[in-house]
Amino acid sequence: MQKNNDFSMDRGENLPLVTVIIRSTDRPTLSEALDSVAQQAYPNIEVLVVNAKGEGHAELGEWCGHFPLRVVNTGSMLRRSLAANIGLSNAAGDYLIFLDDDDWFMPEHIAMLMDALMRNPDKKVAYSCVTGVNEQKEPCGSHFCQPFDRTLLLAGNYLPIHSALFSRSIVDAGCRMDESVDLYEDWDFWLQAAAFGDFIFVAHFSAYYRIGGPYGQGVRPDAAVAQQASADLFEKWRKAWKREDLLDIMAHVREHKAQLNAAIAERDAAIAARDAAVAERDAVVAERDAAVAGRDAHIAALYNTTSWRITQPLRVVSHQLKRGRRAAELIGPAIRRGGGVRSTLNKAMHLYRHEGLTGIRHGFRIVALSQQISPAWGSGGFDRNDYAEWIRRYDTLTDDTRATMNASIAEFAHQPLISVVMPTYNPKPEWLIEAIESVRKQIYPHWELCIADDASTDKAIRSVLERYASEDLRIKVVFREINGHISEASNSALELASGEWAALLDHDDLLSEHALFWVVDAINQNPDAHLIYSDEDKVDEVGKRFDPYFKCDWNADLFYSQNMISHLGVYRTDLLNSIGGFRKGMEGSQDYDLALRCIERIQPKQIHHIPRVLYHWRKHAESAAQSINAKPYALLAGERALNEHFQRQGINATASPLDFGMYRVRYALPDSLPMVSLIIPTRNGLQLIRQCVESIRKKTTYLNYEILIVDNGSDDPATLRYFDELQADARTKIKVVRDDRPFNYSALNNAAVKLAQGEIVGLLNNDLEVISPDWLSEMVSYALQADVGSVGAKLWYPDNTLQHGGVILGVGGVASHAHKHLLRHQYGYFGRANLMQSFSAVTAACLVIRKAIYEEVGGFNETNLQIAFNDVDFCLRVRKAGYRNVWTPHAQLFHHESATRGYEDTPEKRARFARETQYMKQRWGNLLLNDPAYSPNLTLDFEDFSLAWPPRTQKGLTVSRPGRESAAQSMEVS
Repeated sequence: MQKNNDFSMDRGENLPLVTVIIRSTDRPTLSEALDSVAQQAYPNIEVLVVNAKGEGHAELGEWCGHFPLRVVNTGSMLRRSLAANIGLSNAAGDYLIFLDDDDWFMPEHIAMLMDALMRNPDKKVAYSCVTGVNEQKEPCGSHFCQPFDRTLLLAGNYLPIHSALFSRSIVDAGCRMDESVDLYEDWDFWLQAAAFGDFIFVAHFSAYYRIGGPYGQGVRPDAAVAQQASADLFEKWRKAWKREDLLDIMAHVREHKAQLNAAIAERDAAIAARDAAVAERDAVVAERDAAVAGRDAHIAALYNTTSWRITQPLRVVSHQLKRGRRAAELIGPAIRRGGGVRSTLNKAMHLYRHEGLTGIRHGFRIVALSQQISPAWGSGGFDRNDYAEWIRRYDTLTDDTRATMNASIAEFAHQPLISVVMPTYNPKPEWLIEAIESVRKQIYPHWELCIADDASTDKAIRSVLERYASEDLRIKVVFREINGHISEASNSALELASGEWAALLDHDDLLSEHALFWVVDAINQNPDAHLIYSDEDKVDEVGKRFDPYFKCDWNADLFYSQNMISHLGVYRTDLLNSIGGFRKGMEGSQDYDLALRCIERIQPKQIHHIPRVLYHWRKHAESAAQSINAKPYALLAGERALNEHFQRQGINATASPLDFGMYRVRYALPDSLPMVSLIIPTRNGLQLIRQCVESIRKKTTYLNYEILIVDNGSDDPATLRYFDELQADARTKIKVVRDDRPFNYSALNNAAVKLAQGEIVGLLNNDLEVISPDWLSEMVSYALQADVGSVGAKLWYPDNTLQHGGVILGVGGVASHAHKHLLRHQYGYFGRANLMQSFSAVTAACLVIRKAIYEEVGGFNETNLQIAFNDVDFCLRVRKAGYRNVWTPHAQLFHHESATRGYEDTPEKRARFARETQYMKQRWGNLLLNDPAYSPNLTLDFEDFSLAWPPRTQKGLTVSRPGRESAAQSMEVS
């Protein structure tokens, strides 16, 4: 992606003037359209609003942000075409762009289009991609992203009117709206403009088109009206059609039909798979129903026995005695809950008078439930993700822990001032107050709160901020005169900061009470740290905490997939100043862009993660915590931030958005593809090895590879004949190497790697089957990165549940696979099952690595780890040597796990497995319980990223103090 001109550095007088023409019928959405203009990064804009409503239009003033605004009034209602032409006649700009009063731009829209036109001075029109949204501003499935094709434009309009910036010269040359056309008038306008040359297509989404209800009638008009309008336009432009145009359109139609048929076939296959899954589920349900029916029949038979009837009086007496004892046990808690003996008796009498004994029983039931604590272990109905209970046990401060923290602060060798940086713009006053109070309640006292109000129009905000600034000298406030959006407001707040560190806080979010305490504790323990981030959760509109994100330690690949730093992010202030603070034009992902520019200046070891929830992100309708759809422009800003980061770093990679609001990074392959040696150990199993080899040969798009089949003692005649056929085929690069030693997976691979001719080796199980044709291209592109070691793939069971999504250390004792048995449509824990990221290890069932690194670390351990955990041990040694082990979800294969070698199902195999397990625990020790790619707040008992009971951060809260051999003092939370 070519880097845009930095228009934000120019004051505007040297740049062409752009006129934004808005035809307004005074709809409520006009303010949103104007706000999007006010936030444009391009600095030289005038706004021209044509009053198409007539009388009664709202007053708009003379400014749109810091851009001048003019209103053209004729006193009459205007048709769409006439209103557009009035705008064209009154525009002063060198370049013009339309914007309807129900649509909006992203901040970089005009700058991006102007950049394209300035780079191509012979072109007159530039346009970008547009996302269709519904009345609630949610994507509705309509996207406008068609590269320019003059023939297709004759057949139909694919340019929303606000997608294109055009030169005034085409207007001066006679290009105008046809006032006899009042639907598809923009289509007619673009056909006129196409006479001046091809349009520049900028392949980035940078505007939104509201469709549905009263909006976007050009996309979904009345069918009869649309048919007539199309017929009128076809008749007008019929003379411009050529025979070649008709042939091109027919070809496009055939291509579209083929694509549609393929999509239908794919959909039908998905439906068939889903139906099979439903049938399987129904069979399980039926089996369970039968079991329940059998149990019920057994119970009914028991009730009808003579012994049951004879012992009924004894059971009644026993039951009443138990009820009496339980009631007696609850009297004490009931009195305490009721506020004393007298108060409790009064409440009981009130219940009895109004509800009788039923009311008394209900009251005791409430007391009984209040005494219950959900088990932290077990099965049945226990919810392993009961976050409210987890908070109660492990994240609730007591007076004792506060006192211990306060005592510990005095022992910190370094007590820096922390500047909490907060931009504000029209938050709910009550949420703003809560945010400020969350800072004032910090246990760590050395802080200042730096607030920049970005010209809020709600007068209550100014009064709240002025009151706090007058009450607490630690609170600094600056009131900006002109709204500049969040980047400029954040920079204004940052200018107030005098602290050594700066913590970022949004105006409606909350810091935990001990947030800055743990930050300063981390600073003392990591004096070379420059960037610190914590775990986070969300808080709803009434203050309930939920949806915690327990993050891993610094993970560059995951960070390129999502902004894992996010909240709470704390930076050395001099680092932020050295990069120039926040960048205008990155609104929505300004903090992502900030972090990307920071990591360019520091080392990975200077990034520190605090595995505690220190930040509560407010979830409401207009917050990105609610949905990425709340701020869709943020996704494109993040894409731009990533790609510009790669350009600055000289990394030949591109990032693009995924459909769930995160990113995929693609590293470019070199022009000359390196040889890859694919090593497949096997014994017999003709069907599996044939399926594996043939799927590689038929589906793999990466062409420069050889296959080394390691035959570990096959004696099946059909398998041996197949091996002979493979080697006899001159068209294939397949060798079969006979190795009759007793099965030792490590030794077989080590021996084969020595024979490999490739610069890169790929270790494959014989029970794999290729799904994605570019699987090897994807894995090789990562393996070629200088600091990458092993690369793993996404492996699926044949039933379309996940088999391998990376390896987590410690799960089940040594290691296990992340997100095992996840369904295909699920994204996993915060998207991690669908995101490129680093893991401590990946499975050798499908592992790609440079041969030099394989040899550098000594290959697999064929002495102590003949079968189990050899890949985990190998990856940990690769990691120890300074390389990252990465996993990509974009290289996908089926894995028919252990189909030929079976499971640990004999005494000999179990004994060998126990020895290998013990070796791993002795060799890697504490690392198995502290996987840096996982969280100590997540379980080691399951592969599903559920909560840990208790967390492994320490028991309760622990403060580390410098200068002590045993650097912890336990502080119980509950």
